Amino acid sequence: TLRRWLKDAGFLAAYRAARRDSLEQCIALLQKAGSDAVEALQQSLQANSAGVRLRAACAILDYSMKGAELLDLEARIAVLEGLPGEA
Repeated sequence: TLRRWLKDAGFLAAYRAARRDSLEQCIALLQKAGSDAVEALQQSLQANSAGVRLRAACAILDYSMKGAELLDLEARIAVLEGLPGEA
């Protein structure tokens, strides 16, 4: 059974590697579609509906802030990982 197999270290390692590979492929596809998504949001800023324009503007600002936060966190982590004496 699957539960028994998952107790096997070799099987579990192979299962996790296959799952990680699958997830990495999905993430790559999402990233590939990212520029199209941004373009769609930019085009929505020109929509006739004020509600559509407002939602697009809010989404752009929200995602921009989240992106900036992630980049800041990445830089901070890189600094912390480079500190001497840290393991």
